Amino acid sequence: MELTCGGVPDYATRTDLKPLAIWGPKRIEQWPDVPTMQELGYDLSVMSFRGLGVKNDVPQEIKDYLSQVFEKAANDPEWIKVAKETNLYPYYLNSADSAELMKSTYETVFVNVKK
Repeated sequence: MELTCGGVPDYATRTDLKPLAIWGPKRIEQWPDVPTMQELGYDLSVMSFRGLGVKNDVPQEIKDYLSQVFEKAANDPEWIKVAKETNLYPYYLNSADSAELMKSTYETVFVNVKK
């Protein structure tokens, strides 16, 4: 028996693997019968995310502009179509929500794994 952990894009087309759990907060289209870690009783939800970071001293108007541009891009129907076709799950988080996600992920995964 072998066990691996990875993102849906890495494994969605593999017929030789059986997914056991989804690390995200909800079940996914590819594997509707595969439970989430939370459904299995583990207080754990981790998703892959990408983001853009800038230095703290970047002017607020530039930060606001970048936020608007990325929100618009993340909600573009063509991007959403391509993302879903490649087994990605697009979503947009503003800077405050992104910071909270990073903090939460760190606390949930890295801090608890040390214990």
